[in-house]
Amino acid sequence: MHQDTLSLPPMPKGSYAEVIKGPIRRLDGTARAIRMDDALVDALLADIEAGGAKDALPLLAFTLERLYAEYGATGHLTVDHYVRLGGVKGSIEAAVERAFKVADSDTRVPRDRQARLTLLRRGFIPWLAGIDPDTKAPRRRVARLSEIPAEARPLIDLLVEQHLLSTDLAMDTGEKTIEPAHEALLRQWGSLQGWLEEDFEALATLESVKRAARDWATNGCHPEWLAHLGGRLDSAERLLGRKDLAHLLNRSEQDYLAACRRASDTARKRDKERLARDRLSTWMGGVSLALLIIFISLLTFSDLYAVFRQVPILAQLEDTWTGLFLRRQLNSQHPDVAIVGITDDTLSEYRPSYLPINRRLVAKLVDTIDSMYPRAIGIDLLFTSPSDGDDDLIDALKRAKSRVVLAAADERTIGLSVDQREKQQAFFHEVGRPTGYSNLATGRDSIVRFIARSIPDGAYPKSFAARLTESAGSAPAKEGPRIAWLSTPRDSTDTFLTISAETLFRPADDLVVQVLRAVLKDKIVLVGGMLHEIDTHLTPLSNSPYEKMHGVEIHAQITAQLIDGVFLDSMDPLLQICISLALALTGLAMGRACSRKTVYLLALLVLMPMSIAVDFALYRWHLESSVAFLLIWVLSLIAGVIYGRLRRLRPFRAQTAARG
Repeated sequence: MHQDTLSLPPMPKGSYAEVIKGPIRRLDGTARAIRMDDALVDALLADIEAGGAKDALPLLAFTLERLYAEYGATGHLTVDHYVRLGGVKGSIEAAVERAFKVADSDTRVPRDRQARLTLLRRGFIPWLAGIDPDTKAPRRRVARLSEIPAEARPLIDLLVEQHLLSTDLAMDTGEKTIEPAHEALLRQWGSLQGWLEEDFEALATLESVKRAARDWATNGCHPEWLAHLGGRLDSAERLLGRKDLAHLLNRSEQDYLAACRRASDTARKRDKERLARDRLSTWMGGVSLALLIIFISLLTFSDLYAVFRQVPILAQLEDTWTGLFLRRQLNSQHPDVAIVGITDDTLSEYRPSYLPINRRLVAKLVDTIDSMYPRAIGIDLLFTSPSDGDDDLIDALKRAKSRVVLAAADERTIGLSVDQREKQQAFFHEVGRPTGYSNLATGRDSIVRFIARSIPDGAYPKSFAARLTESAGSAPAKEGPRIAWLSTPRDSTDTFLTISAETLFRPADDLVVQVLRAVLKDKIVLVGGMLHEIDTHLTPLSNSPYEKMHGVEIHAQITAQLIDGVFLDSMDPLLQICISLALALTGLAMGRACSRKTVYLLALLVLMPMSIAVDFALYRWHLESSVAFLLIWVLSLIAGVIYGRLRRLRPFRAQTAARG
């Protein structure tokens, strides 16, 4: 027989009226003629339009059938009949209620409503309703009437009378079968829908077991077709504990579950044996690796300090560390150090070319500050080239009663010629004042963090700040490698009293000058340029690339550190050992935890070493022992990741083999 597929598209939106009126018209002129109110047609159409679901047509057919069966004998169908029937949406619920009302006269049916619903649930699930394994949607089932529990059959028969269920005869056995009249019953009867939702997992598992068992049997019962293992197997085996569902599992399906259990037990036993063998070796390997890292790191601690001091990202971590624990903060301005800045306004009359700074201006500043009886004066200016007014400055420096220290540019200064060094030396020799190198330890990332070291056998054995401190009467035992930065005081004033040079040139009877005379007395006063973008540097105090500090301010920071006797050096060896041990153990634990995520593994094993290697090639300067701490941390993280991956590698393979 030739067969073709016929597509049935959804009914056009306005065609439902014809579905309602067409059958009525066919009875016109017969003994069974029926009249239907237009209001009833409008009510039916309105309810269908409001529902808008795919169940509209079967619900409409069921409703019209019930209207005809209940009120057709009157020859006139009205809206009142429709309302009493429950409308399109309530027609199924109304049919169930009518069945319950009829059941009142049946002694086999309990009187309690909840008991009746329990019997209906037992009669419907799983015999007449299930879950489609592909769509996960409810679907009707065809059951033999003999499969329906005996206690539920009286109510099931009443639903057949209400046309909610339909019966038939099996063609192969001739046995009576029963099924829902339409799948709309599964979606529109609230109670049945709720029962299906409650048993959704069990019904879906039942269907998946049936399908997997068929595939397993079709493929010769090969272990590769055992799809239920682990949690899926546990869910499937729970079906055997329910009498209503276990009855639906045939012998082949039960054999399939038994084969899954045997495979799962075998895999679990194999996993335990492998884990027992691997546990000791992985623990020993991980602990040994961590101890080796600690030993090597502590053994070569000074070398690590020398080698890994050229990593900018680690330098920034070092800045954060010092900011949290080592940075100093006073209640108010520093009591012993002040700054007199030569600003752009100070040099306004010397533009456009005001460098080098006019020597007569500097001489005037020296005379003015000296008259205020400071503790010492530090001149942070370079004298590498002759300039107009040199004689006036030399005379001012010679006659100054205060101790004066001059800043010098040593052999490390980029662009300083031999001739310039000789002229600078000649200037210092004629003045006869102490001098110190003013070079700053600027790193490759352009950040000043450390006090510049002196050059062996250099012309200036001590720094400008150290000379100034000695001249002021305080001689520190030694300079520490790191600058102990003073942050903004707690009262939000400037860290140091800072005065623009032109302010000092006001008349002597000016109130501001009189106040400054009293304030600068017995202070160490540093004089230097505070010009726009000249001699400016980034420091750990900089919050942005544009927030820079002038060189004279950095020298003031170093001088204050020396005056206060603050010395930042390497940690105590015992403290280093304790911190290293704590970091190694913590890194090992965190690495093991991170090994559960492949993305963390890649981040630890690839990104961090790459960034360190790149920074290692780009940077070269001092870092303190936290670099070694970070090395221990990174290596311990990697060790923890390797250790965690080793612990999980073989069990994972065993589970994969068992699932296969």
